[in-house]
Amino acid sequence: SMEATAFDSKLDLASGFDAEESYNPLDFIEGEDDEDWMDDDGLLLPSALPPKTTGRKRPKAVYSPETTGSVSQAVRNLVTTNAARRHALLSIIDWAREGERASVLFRKIEKLQEDNRSVYEPVSYCRMLERAGALRLELRDPIPAENADAKRTSCEASPSDSASIDLEEAAAEGIEYLSIEEDVDPVWRSTDEGMQAYEELVQGDEWREKVLGSDSRYAEVYLAIMHLLLDGGKPKGDIVDAAQSFEVTKKPLKLGAYFIDVLEATCAIRWEHASWNLTELGKALLPELEVFCEQVCQTQDDSSLADEEVRNDA
Repeated sequence: SMEATAFDSKLDLASGFDAEESYNPLDFIEGEDDEDWMDDDGLLLPSALPPKTTGRKRPKAVYSPETTGSVSQAVRNLVTTNAARRHALLSIIDWAREGERASVLFRKIEKLQEDNRSVYEPVSYCRMLERAGALRLELRDPIPAENADAKRTSCEASPSDSASIDLEEAAAEGIEYLSIEEDVDPVWRSTDEGMQAYEELVQGDEWREKVLGSDSRYAEVYLAIMHLLLDGGKPKGDIVDAAQSFEVTKKPLKLGAYFIDVLEATCAIRWEHASWNLTELGKALLPELEVFCEQVCQTQDDSSLADEEVRNDA
């Protein structure tokens, strides 16, 4: 029509259009390391956002022995960058030390996360640990289903209870039915290297390096928090109040959430039953912190006494 012709002429829709140079919305993910940039589910990981500039190598999204140098380092990197999921990841390695059926393992993971929900499905945890070299998947012989004797049929339109299907007549008409008589339940098993990494990460070395090392000036703050949780779980507010009661946390300002993050990342506490709780490892490490604080206090007292004697002599 004239209106359509005038409209097309006015906008000149075909001008400047080159089919060979048409826009490709996926251009930004083309490259030799795309398979490392996305996880196997096709979901972009947080560390794998599209780069702002081109011409640079994108970060690796997968922790594996190939990208980190060893299974131990891959597992360490995985639990460090997923501090809130550290307990779940390490628990999976422990549960699978003798091999665990996928169905049983997944139920344990779901139970563990009742109070700490995650975007990760149980299978995603296992696959991350598998890529890190800590787990392996073993396909065993199928397990007979509980209703193996009762054949289940499937078709596009499920029959109602009042209707019956003549299977012989259906077969004659070329309709095929799927009969499911067994279930396949693979086994997830921790590797030797995975168990070694697990043992390294549950000895409290990272806690000692942080709390008794680089953060030793806050030792009494950590002690107060861990003592607070010794009697049972506490909400975040109680921990924050305990931390902020110390002068050392005021100049420079150190928020209570910082101490929660450190203790969680080092497996000393975890979120469970809607509160922060001291872990078994945390309970085992508490006496070390008590001795350390006593030694620090004694050293400070001796130093103050020596300074006072010097002043008196002068």
